[in-house]
Amino acid sequence: MTLLVNPRRLAHEALAGALRPPPPIDYLRWAEENVTFGDGDPLPGPYNRRAFPFFDSILQALSPADPCRHVTVAGSAQIGKTVLANIFALGSVTMGRA
Repeated sequence: MTLLVNPRRLAHEALAGALRPPPPIDYLRWAEENVTFGDGDPLPGPYNRRAFPFFDSILQALSPADPCRHVTVAGSAQIGKTVLANIFALGSVTMGRA
């Protein structure tokens, strides 16, 4: 009988892959790579951190690596709170391990 694969090694590699921690969650990088505003929006095109400098600290605080446990955003209408929520929700879904 000839074994083409060492089953013990294969099991150890699968276990190591399952236990490997996921890469750190970076909502800022995710927003720059994945968020694009349409032509009808005030700032069409890809997400631009220079256009939303006040979002940086909020998105960094939303990261699981940040010691902050509660993030409260207060602001007037039409300043981008929905954009923040979308970045957080969709970024969590795509970058999270679950």
